[in-house]
Amino acid sequence: MLKSQCKDLVIEDVPDPRMAVVDCVTKFELICLLTCIMVSARKNLEVVTLGQVTFSHAGSMHYLSPTFDAAAERFRARYNGTFYLKHTHLIDPNVTNCVELVAQSEFLLAEWYHRKRSKADIYVFLSPVCSEMEAVNHLLANWDILMISTQGTDPTILHNKLLSPTWITTSPIPRSPALQVFTTILTRFQWRNIYLVHDTSSGSGYALVLGFLLKALQAKSFEVVTASVSSRRSTDFSAELRLFQRVSRVLIFLGHGEPFRQLMIQASRLNMTNGEYVYVTYSHFKFRDLGVLSWEYDDQDDIVAREAFRSVLIVGPDQSIYALPDGTSMSDLNTGYVSALNRTYPVKELPLPFVSSVFTAFAILGRVLNESLTANPDMNLTSGTSLAKKFMSRTFDLTFTSVFFDHIGQRLIREELTDMNQTTGQFQAVFRLEYTDPQTLVEIGPIDWGGPPASSGIVPLNEPACGFLGDRGNCSLRGTVYQSTEFATLLATLALVLLATVGILLYNRRRVRTQQFSPWLTPADLCVLTRSSQLAVPADLIKPSSKIQKLSDCFQREMSVKLKHAQFTPK
Repeated sequence: MLKSQCKDLVIEDVPDPRMAVVDCVTKFELICLLTCIMVSARKNLEVVTLGQVTFSHAGSMHYLSPTFDAAAERFRARYNGTFYLKHTHLIDPNVTNCVELVAQSEFLLAEWYHRKRSKADIYVFLSPVCSEMEAVNHLLANWDILMISTQGTDPTILHNKLLSPTWITTSPIPRSPALQVFTTILTRFQWRNIYLVHDTSSGSGYALVLGFLLKALQAKSFEVVTASVSSRRSTDFSAELRLFQRVSRVLIFLGHGEPFRQLMIQASRLNMTNGEYVYVTYSHFKFRDLGVLSWEYDDQDDIVAREAFRSVLIVGPDQSIYALPDGTSMSDLNTGYVSALNRTYPVKELPLPFVSSVFTAFAILGRVLNESLTANPDMNLTSGTSLAKKFMSRTFDLTFTSVFFDHIGQRLIREELTDMNQTTGQFQAVFRLEYTDPQTLVEIGPIDWGGPPASSGIVPLNEPACGFLGDRGNCSLRGTVYQSTEFATLLATLALVLLATVGILLYNRRRVRTQQFSPWLTPADLCVLTRSSQLAVPADLIKPSSKIQKLSDCFQREMSVKLKHAQFTPK
């Protein structure tokens, strides 16, 4: 076989051709030997991904499975001479939501660990995770296996390294940085009275933000009034806006984009987008299932909505969370194919930040493992705790983006405050929170506060000079609550009731006068009416004596008394 490899070899300036064949055989053997050494020197790496297929969660594997496969292939192409990668999927097709995955995650993971895992030098759990993160973290910490979550995160658990010694996250939506932007912005503009509205129909992600944000605001002594709405039941926010008028001038809305747009349209019709009010909302990231956070819906309300959105500020991550490696084919990622199940599911839109975070996770994993082996070829990489520490307090400059990790292994996302450009109608960054030490809020551009042109540059006050109800100080007489719409309505109602009552009394009086002395009344009727009402009898009802004599004795006696005191007036 070796001779056949050298059959066509021509070596010039070699006096003895036999020596050339020997030289060829020696070189080929050396290449084979080096190849065998390289293969045997490669570290076996098994990456485990736990997932689910559901249409109610952006971390579903029908969105992300093609991305995991593509990212694993990139890893192999880059580090083929150093690592042999086996990628294992743990997916139960019967699990269709996060609650079911919580119940099954421990079983699936334990079954892999004790029965199905390959013989490898390094084990890494790399997965989106949602509600099962706590259970998964508990098992992996006990087994000392590195855990990299690409979506789910829990700052509370991450901060306690006794509970999470092996966990780091590349999630593009960590909650705690966003809280820092909220509190920093509110403090900068001296807004202390906050009205916080949460749409309970908008998904669990906003409920988590609500919990963390409320604690952060209360810890810094902000005055917070909260309200819960359900856009699934009703999008009439008039009651919430009326309460907003009375307690604050800064409203924070946590919910989908569509109900928020409805709230802004209704606020405009109540003259609550006049430059005195501020509406701040939070964007996890751009994704249609979260609602389009925009004024532009191509309907009859676009004109009103565009003007109303001048009073809107949006807190959210910067554009780096959408970055993808060069040469990435979106058509290859948007197939809906789940390789572990060999099934294809329909996909309308990919959650790009989660796609990006998967590529990021594989890229930084390869970087850390390769660096570790280069520094110490004999290094033991089986300890997930030791590996996790190599990601902490560090910046990774990748070819397509830069990612920052803090001291607990949480990815730091640059959060921005965006405002609508009056000319383009698009939102653009006006402030950015840089994660330096200490953290710095950098001003990028001016804010349009809405309202008339003359007031667009004036920051809305935390509380108007006349108070929320307009009844404070010099405004107490001209700006009291009595000028409110509710009181005006009450006065109008009372006036109508009074007028109706007077009208009814006048009508009844005239009707009684007409009917009491009708010419068709019998003498007995006149007797009874006169006795009961004690009314005077008009002169034109007095008939000749021949007719009066026909009255009963009772009537005659009472008529004689009344005639003495009657005031006669012509009809």
